[in-house]
Amino acid sequence: MKHMKHQSLTFILIARYPPSSHPTRRALGAYSAMSLEAARTKARHWLEFVGKGIDPAIEEERQRQAEVQRQENTFGAVAEAFIAEKRQRRRNR
Repeated sequence: MKHMKHQSLTFILIARYPPSSHPTRRALGAYSAMSLEAARTKARHWLEFVGKGIDPAIEEERQRQAEVQRQENTFGAVAEAFIAEKRQRRRNR
C-alpha cells in the first residue's frame, strides 16, 4: 500500500510484467474501493498471469471486451439494432 500526503491510499503490486524484464508498479485499486483481502486476491490472480507470461492489464481488458460483446449479443440488443435499422431504411425510401 502506498500513501502520499494529500492523496488517497492505493494497493500496489510490483512485478515484472511481460514482456518487460524490469520491475514495475501497478495499482490494484484504491483503499476506499476495495478491502485488503480483495487486494490480496487480485494480486494473487495477477501473479498467476505474470507466471504464465501474460500481462494482467491486457488480460483484464480482453475479458472486459468479451463481456461487452456478450452483452451486445443479447436478444434484446440484437432486436433493438434490427428495429433501428428497419426504421432507418423506411426513412431513406
